Amino acid sequence: MGMTIVRVWDEDGKRGPLALLDNDKRKQNEDVRDSAVEEGPTVSLEEIANLLDQDAENWNLHDFVGTHRCLAKLLHQQLGRDRATAVLKNVAEHGGLHRIEDHVKMSRPWRRWRLKG
Repeated sequence: MGMTIVRVWDEDGKRGPLALLDNDKRKQNEDVRDSAVEEGPTVSLEEIANLLDQDAENWNLHDFVGTHRCLAKLLHQQLGRDRATAVLKNVAEHGGLHRIEDHVKMSRPWRRWRLKG
């Protein structure tokens, strides 16, 4: 996957916000690899949805703000909390709905397409 959810801690050791980091850029940036970043934090479905909606806002992709929360609600209703959390975490690892096309190799996804298998 191209992205990782991490929790950033401040200099005083206080729990900070979640962040979505690009794995390729992360390898090149020593500041991001230091001990202030918690790998694989336990996150809730709501936290992931909020993180992705905030990321869409940060990218000025306003049409996607709120879609991750809506998707989280639908997934929760259909699959239950644990499975919904796993699915939304997978979406996050692909950059969220607003950036997923960069990570899922599909040429011209708006055209007619079919899933194999």
